[in-house]
Amino acid sequence: MANMENTTIWKQIQQGLRETERLIGRKEYNMAMIKARQTLEFMVRCMAEKACVVEGDLSDTIDQLYEGRWISRTTKDHYHNIRILGNKAVHEGDDTAYDANQAYQLLAQEVGAFADEYGSRGGGRQPQRRQPVRTSSARRASASRPSGGKKKRKKGPAAYYVLRILVPVLAVVLLILVIRTMLSGGEDNPQTTTAAVTEAQTSEEPSTQAQPDVTETAAEAGTYVVTGDGVNVRSEPSTQGSVLVQLSQGAVVEYVRRYNNDWTVINYDGQEAYISSQYISRQDGTGGEGQETAAPEEGQDQSQE
Repeated sequence: MANMENTTIWKQIQQGLRETERLIGRKEYNMAMIKARQTLEFMVRCMAEKACVVEGDLSDTIDQLYEGRWISRTTKDHYHNIRILGNKAVHEGDDTAYDANQAYQLLAQEVGAFADEYGSRGGGRQPQRRQPVRTSSARRASASRPSGGKKKRKKGPAAYYVLRILVPVLAVVLLILVIRTMLSGGEDNPQTTTAAVTEAQTSEEPSTQAQPDVTETAAEAGTYVVTGDGVNVRSEPSTQGSVLVQLSQGAVVEYVRRYNNDWTVINYDGQEAYISSQYISRQDGTGGEGQETAAPEEGQDQSQE
């Protein structure tokens, strides 16, 4: 008796699916969506009777079947889509081919699943058993749960700890040896190093003063007079030397010695000073070279070297 009833239900569902397809072929899209919803409603009512679900409106019945694990989430979504398209056709007069084809495709897919798990076996679909899902808090609680005994700390080999102590010590000793070697190498021959540095400095010092190249003779000694006006007496035998005093023509200077052909050393204020040899002559009238030095002409610059 039950098999006959199931066969009748299955035939009615198949007939509803074929009628929906026929209406789409005739381009009666509005009626096709309404027929798809009617076929779905018949399927849901049959499943609700088998699942002992209190029937309400179509939407509530679909949700109760899902909550009772008689249908999957995907099946529930397909059922609701077919229901919504049918309601749209009834209340809004929807007559689009796209919506009609969508309703037919979803219905055909779910009718096939219904036949596999309900109609052909002559019994109701068994509730889907879901595996319990462990939440993140449960996983954390399980991870933090203490084990039966204390976990022993694994000890490393003794050589590892010995190396950890010896390596820094050896590094410090090596550094000290390198520093001592560098210091001792720099102090091996300090006298030689100092002499070399002194010699290098001496060889690099330029000669700042002209060297005397005239040998003094006894005949040049005596008293000399200045033959020019405003002749400079300098601290060094060079025009770069500072001027100590300017002497006028006829001034008497105390001769000390001839420095070179250009400069003569005289005694000025108790110290040696330098005066240009061409602007002095002995009192007998001879110049530094044994020649008479002419007096400066009138109008000539009075400051003489």
